[in-house]
Amino acid sequence: MAVFGTMQNLSGLVLVVLMGLLNSSGYAAGYPMSQSVFIDEYNQAYAKANNTSIINADASAAPLQILNNFANAVGLIFA
Repeated sequence: MAVFGTMQNLSGLVLVVLMGLLNSSGYAAGYPMSQSVFIDEYNQAYAKANNTSIINADASAAPLQILNNFANAVGLIFA
């Protein structure tokens, strides 16, 4: 995007906006999918380590989710 931003005509601006949209749509789609896969793996490992069911392990992911959401909010404030 930085290369397109150095263009001095309207096409540079259009390309920056299009690349920004592509980047944000990839983040919007990829982040929740990767997070759900990670949480599922975490719950399985937690259940195996503590000899509980997956349903009980779901409660163990709550602090992880809270920290993750907090980090996203703080990151957007300071970015």
